[in-house]
Amino acid sequence: MIAVAHSPARLVSPLQAALGAFFGGTVGFVFFSRANYVAVGDRARASRMLAASIAVFVVWHAAVAIAFFNAAPVPLTMLFGGTPFALMAAAHVVAEKPISSAEGYAVFRSGWSV
Repeated sequence: MIAVAHSPARLVSPLQAALGAFFGGTVGFVFFSRANYVAVGDRARASRMLAASIAVFVVWHAAVAIAFFNAAPVPLTMLFGGTPFALMAAAHVVAEKPISSAEGYAVFRSGWSV
């Protein structure tokens, strides 16, 4: 019997996740918040993260639609101005959790393929 060495998990660093969510918006948040759970192999948490991320996506778009119908521009300005920073902070926190549960050592993937 030949022992097969498993390659280390290729995870997204918290900084990559935060910047991806900042520039990618809600779609970037969905991708990067789920990527580390998939890399670690935790399918249950990946499914829960996908469901929670889709809920964030729907709520954000509903808030934008409501803000457009509001006569005052303040809620819309606060929504568009604060959302990238909130997504960035949330993605950083979410990306750190699977890194601590990765068995052995993990490799951070970087470059244009992320």
